[in-house]
Amino acid sequence: MDRLFVFIFICVCTAPLSAAAPARQPSSAPWPSGTDGTLQVFPWREAFDTSRSPLLPRGWTTTTAKAAAGDFTASSSSARSAPCAALATDARVAQCLVSPPISFAGMAVADLEFYERRSATFTAGLLVDASTRDDSASWFPITDTLVLAGASAYIRRVIPLPASLDDRSYVRFRWRTLGNGTGATGTLRIDDVAISVQHSVDLALDTLVQIPARVAAGDDVPLVVTVRNLAREGACTFTLTMIDSTLGGLTATDSTLTHFFSAADSCSVTLTYPRIDGGL
Repeated sequence: MDRLFVFIFICVCTAPLSAAAPARQPSSAPWPSGTDGTLQVFPWREAFDTSRSPLLPRGWTTTTAKAAAGDFTASSSSARSAPCAALATDARVAQCLVSPPISFAGMAVADLEFYERRSATFTAGLLVDASTRDDSASWFPITDTLVLAGASAYIRRVIPLPASLDDRSYVRFRWRTLGNGTGATGTLRIDDVAISVQHSVDLALDTLVQIPARVAAGDDVPLVVTVRNLAREGACTFTLTMIDSTLGGLTATDSTLTHFFSAADSCSVTLTYPRIDGGL
């Protein structure tokens, strides 16, 4: 008679994929920071909602090319996530919005995500730059020129961050309009900025194959499990444990091994269930 077995597999990584520290988890603190005052909490998010309009949130700065009080302001008009978004007006004038300094010390960068909304007349190009120094001369672009992709609706932008920002303890990002548009009253809104880093450890169980497909009582049953890397590349020592639910949650077998994973790589591990019980 066939019998149903339910196996629970637990994969525990006992040595990280690299020497880098794992990504920190989100915090509810309004200004989490490293020892030098740089922000260091990931995923890092900014929705421009922590200050009273028209003031930008703490740490954000802007140019004064068009308005003495600041080109980008926090506006409650047409925010993607209420109450505010960062707003600039006039596609003919080059303007900048600059983030607070962020620390990637001990981490590998992943993506910068934000949502952009333009009116039909804000036709100026937009660049996103990065800088690893506190000066005005070290900025370098991390995007091609972003152009008008649709009017009066938010467009999601996801920017893969360059590896040159890995392990940097001071990084700022800058949204820079080129001033090469024609709409004097055109508007640009930026909202819901998010910055993520790669985890140093993140393994997942992918597939399970029983060999052979049918077994008899008393057989040793090999089970092939695929373990996939969802993090950065590197060597990892991990333990894979198989628990048989019919034994009251007792461990049936386990295996500890070390494998070098490339990004998105996987490996197969064979666990053998000894002398399986046929049951009733």
